[in-house]
Amino acid sequence: MTILTFFRGRRGNVISRLPNGKIVLPVRGFQPRVGEEWEVEIQEKERVAIAHPLRRIVERERTVLKKFKCGHTEPAWTEKVRVPENIDPEPRVLDFTEPELCPKCKEHCKHENIEFTRSSFWVAINCKDCRETVWSMDLKEPQDADKAISEIKQRFPELTEVAKKSLKDWKEWKIEFTEKNQKHTEIVNKISELKKKIIELSGRKGDPEFETSFRVNPEKQRFEWTVAVKEAPEEVHTSITWSPLPEEHKEKILRIWKEIQELERIENELHKWLIENRPIE
Repeated sequence: MTILTFFRGRRGNVISRLPNGKIVLPVRGFQPRVGEEWEVEIQEKERVAIAHPLRRIVERERTVLKKFKCGHTEPAWTEKVRVPENIDPEPRVLDFTEPELCPKCKEHCKHENIEFTRSSFWVAINCKDCRETVWSMDLKEPQDADKAISEIKQRFPELTEVAKKSLKDWKEWKIEFTEKNQKHTEIVNKISELKKKIIELSGRKGDPEFETSFRVNPEKQRFEWTVAVKEAPEEVHTSITWSPLPEEHKEKILRIWKEIQELERIENELHKWLIENRPIE
């Protein structure tokens, strides 16, 4: 038995062709249409082959089923398949098994297979079978970790040890993150205050380009800042300009700038740590 697609030949008659290239003619009385597929029996002759019809091949929809952890299935979608016209295609079950129970089994789940999960903002006990959250609690302050451990110990004693370890780590992280975040804010504010002092001592207060981009060059003992230069209606370039430090405030400005540089070094280190250890949902 072979499945063939029929087409119109050079002489206008409907024919087909075997994989080896041999022309296939419909047996007398068999009149397939152009484009039709047929399951046929082949009778080979010397120069051609004769097709005896068995069943026409048609396109039908087949249901695709997804399989759940509990073994039950439910329709996921339909797909088109080509089958003999007197056959209804059997549903196809996906190879992938869903990692949860089907909706009916979920309704009757007793949550006997549970696990502990945590993020930077919450802690939860989830059912591995139905994926439902059995219990949860927000984590905001370090003391919340102790409250969570106490509740888990009472309600889910089998998860106490894993919860203790995880929440101990969270508590230590929360305390350290809060302290470093607060210190980072204080340093940023301090740098801003010191820069304002230098601006006041510079005599350039009110110059927006200077105030937003100035730096002190201790080696050359001068201010340097970026200015915008408009060379054409749509062409703007920047350049560095400078002015000497005022003689009467030179030592004070250099001392403040040195303090700013040290604070910026600490701020960069804190910023890097905060980024690397930022809260994760």
